[in-house]
Amino acid sequence: MVFPEYSEDIFIDNEASNGLILFHGIFGNAFEQKTLAEKILPGKLDIFIPTLPHHGTNHKDLENRTIKQYIDWGVTYIESKSEDYDNLFVFGLSMGAIIAALASLQVKRLKGLILSSLPLSITRKALFLDEVRKLTKIKSIIYTIGYLRKSNFFTEDYLNWRRRNFNKMPLDLIMDIHSNLDEILEKYKKIDTPMLLFFGCKDPLINAKKSAEFIYHNARSNIKKIYILDKCDHWIHFGKSIEKMCPIINEYIEDLLQEKYPVDKPNISFLKI
Repeated sequence: MVFPEYSEDIFIDNEASNGLILFHGIFGNAFEQKTLAEKILPGKLDIFIPTLPHHGTNHKDLENRTIKQYIDWGVTYIESKSEDYDNLFVFGLSMGAIIAALASLQVKRLKGLILSSLPLSITRKALFLDEVRKLTKIKSIIYTIGYLRKSNFFTEDYLNWRRRNFNKMPLDLIMDIHSNLDEILEKYKKIDTPMLLFFGCKDPLINAKKSAEFIYHNARSNIKKIYILDKCDHWIHFGKSIEKMCPIINEYIEDLLQEKYPVDKPNISFLKI
């Protein structure tokens, strides 16, 4: 059974002239981003949280999907909102960050990107999954949701629903991202939209330091604010770290809206907190 409140898109209507789109990560849904959304400039932005295609139902619906399909969908989704707002920001988590980042190359009216756990440099653990898939031809592996339980954001009803419907991780989409990573990295270099990025120091899937350094040295944008959060894993804002992230996000958005960053010179920072 699909619970509508866990699977349907969310719209926080503040009758604002500026908007924010939040893209969740692989296996996630709109409902899981609601706590974060409610802490980003409360009352000052219209906020859209779509559930990505083939998510929010059952893990089998994610088999045989590609990252290109999701990027194309993201471009269409962002374009459908961009004409309605003076300024539009896009947040992405993990795969949602890939969608946001690469969509920005095609949607030119974006005011700023906020990217959390953006996949760039993959760890040995992630590479091991690819080897397992090649050797065994398995479609999925057991997937735990301990990070959701640990956050204390979710009820037992929700956790039980998530466990029943997403107890396995389809590998096709993850490995499609991995196989196209060189091409994705080249596209990251072309991003000129302002960027705020967060990486978790203890991320088991992404090498935080190498990923942060790649964006710092290579992305075209003149405005790059990069944070590596100590004691955080891949799902950075599911837990206490949300209290670190949100003030940074709010200041970044407000500074961009108030044109505080000079357009004619770089504003680049790389901090560990």
